[in-house]
Amino acid sequence: MDRGDLLLDAIRRLYDAVLEPDAWRKALPALVATVGGDSTLFLDQDLRSGRVASASGCGHAPEIHAAFAPACEAGLMAPWMDGPGRGIARPSSAVMSDADFARSDFYNETVRPTGTFHSATAALDYAATRRGFIAVGRRRGSDDFDAGSIAALQVLVPHLVTALRVRHQVDAGAARTRSACAMLDRLDIGIVLTDASARPQFANARAEAMAAEADGFALGSHGIAAALPAETRALRCAIAAAATIAATPAQSDTADTIVRSATSAVQTALPLSRPSLRPPLAAHVMPLRDAGFEGTGAASHRVAVFLIEPGRPPDIDGRALAATYGLAPREVQVATLLAQGRSPAQIAGKLGIGLGTVREHLKRALAKTATHRQANLVHLLLSTFVNPVR
Repeated sequence: MDRGDLLLDAIRRLYDAVLEPDAWRKALPALVATVGGDSTLFLDQDLRSGRVASASGCGHAPEIHAAFAPACEAGLMAPWMDGPGRGIARPSSAVMSDADFARSDFYNETVRPTGTFHSATAALDYAATRRGFIAVGRRRGSDDFDAGSIAALQVLVPHLVTALRVRHQVDAGAARTRSACAMLDRLDIGIVLTDASARPQFANARAEAMAAEADGFALGSHGIAAALPAETRALRCAIAAAATIAATPAQSDTADTIVRSATSAVQTALPLSRPSLRPPLAAHVMPLRDAGFEGTGAASHRVAVFLIEPGRPPDIDGRALAATYGLAPREVQVATLLAQGRSPAQIAGKLGIGLGTVREHLKRALAKTATHRQANLVHLLLSTFVNPVR
């Protein structure tokens, strides 16, 4: 396979991993082959705690990958992860000279046992509270990564970021769901599976509800549509471009045309304006390949459209809140409405009770959760008890 074919295969496998948890182990070897390395390491770090949520890769035993987690948490990898150029692929030697690297504690304590030296790296900001780090390594004694290898990794970086971003959204609601269709129906984001012409083949419950609202997004036999013609054209162009990634390349396709088509399919988010003047919907367009969702027209759908609603009030898991802190039902109601942006006066009007009664419920909720301030109570609910499915 030439590099264009390798790029296309790696991009496909990255997007396969969005909805298929086991596909991640297949995506990393394809990435290594594209960049021209011997192994890879991927770290997923929680920025709130600084802890590494997972360390994986290929080319080494799992315990070798896991050894990088404490090095990351101790700041030994900071020059590559915290420096300027997030989302920029670069060789490790561009951050630290080979001589300095060979003398560093990080190399001698963590990298040296892996048998690698040179690496091609990229830090990946894909969520407000998470970031990833990818490093493709070569065995000690091999040449450093050349410009072509770094350019190949750079082509993959935006696809990797987009796949991680949407996987992060999906993981929040999919952890306990066995059936793929049931999982998609329960997610609190809209998901539509379409063919290459943007005709919907499946829409989950949230997407159906959003279409019924007729506020920036519509489902129809002629294709999914936005409120504005220009946005509909942009959305359908992105779907068509994403479908080229899922399709088998034609004999006439060259490496350059494959890379151009694949790169044009990547969008941080397509804004879809809403006539209600609420914040625009954010549409993420992703290619699908052999996803196999039973009963959803798997043979014809090629693209998934993920619809996220900025500013939608969070759904608080009241049962978990009550069980954890012993809150009474009315205390849960008041705390939940507060976390959804309502003032005490608005809460009183909605529940049909006096303002003094609302304040008394809040006082008890603050005492039971040991938060002491309304802002701290809201932070607790939003950071711990938001339900990713409804």
